[in-house]
Amino acid sequence: MAVVHINREHQRDESFVRQHIEELAQQLSERLSAQYHWENENRLAFKRRGAKGYLEQKKGELEVHLELNAFLSPLKGSAERIINDYLDRTLA
Repeated sequence: MAVVHINREHQRDESFVRQHIEELAQQLSERLSAQYHWENENRLAFKRRGAKGYLEQKKGELEVHLELNAFLSPLKGSAERIINDYLDRTLA
């Protein structure tokens, strides 16, 4: 199993981060053909066969966690790059 786990500190307000969590989830959803939903006010979960994860907003921090099974593990580098590039652009 391949795991991507990223914690990113930021100085953005909660509504801004929430909007961009949704956008990042859409990108990951398209790339992985995954479905996503808000579990609560701060945590968005996504899942598909062979992949699951979440994006969680905490005060001043965003946590991204993605697990890929052996079949999807070759996508780890691509997914990690998409996540980091997006966070660099939006949370800087």
